[in-house]
Amino acid sequence: MKLKLKFKLELKVEVKLKLKFKLELLALKPLGWTSGMAVSVPIVGAVCGFWAVVAFIVPWFIPKGPNRGVTQWCIVLSAICCWAFWGLNYLTQMNPLIGPKLSSNQISAIAREWGNALQK
Repeated sequence: MKLKLKFKLELKVEVKLKLKFKLELLALKPLGWTSGMAVSVPIVGAVCGFWAVVAFIVPWFIPKGPNRGVTQWCIVLSAICCWAFWGLNYLTQMNPLIGPKLSSNQISAIAREWGNALQK
């Protein structure tokens, strides 16, 4: 008995992607979000959406078994903890309570390097 298999697979993918960040920033101007963090509004939404999917949709796909409930709760609690950890770290970077302590020599060296000579 001879078995001949022939497979032919053709895949054509054409993706045209144009990113316009200026339009996004213009859309945020009426909301008053024109500071340096304005660009990250879509990123925050994407990260929050990702963790929401992990917490509320992924547990439904756990196969039935004796430990299904425990596994689901582990996934939900892990997603909540990861989201909270990410959110708290993101918020602390927006407005840090402390900054680097630099000497006057270091400040003047940085200013010279960046082209902003200090005026005395």
